[in-house]
Amino acid sequence: MTRNEFIKKIEDAMECIVFTLNKKGFTILVWLDEGISIAEWNKEETEKIYPDATSLVDQFEIDGVPLAKLTKDIKITEYC
Repeated sequence: MTRNEFIKKIEDAMECIVFTLNKKGFTILVWLDEGISIAEWNKEETEKIYPDATSLVDQFEIDGVPLAKLTKDIKITEYC
C-alpha cells in the first residue's frame, strides 16, 4: 500500500487499526480527543500522539525509519 493509501485508511477508520511490520505489532487509535495515537504492542513508552494521519505517517519512526517509507510492508490485521 502507498503512503497516501495508508493515510486514507487512518482517516477513514472508526476506532483503530492494528498492523504488523518487521515482526512487530502496532495499534493506531483514531478516537482520542488529543489526536491520533500509535504505539508498539506491549510497549507503552513508544506511544506517540499526532494531530492528524499525515503527521503520524510522516513523523512516526520504526527502527529509525519514518512509517511513510515502510507502508508497502504493512500488514493490517484489524480495521475497525
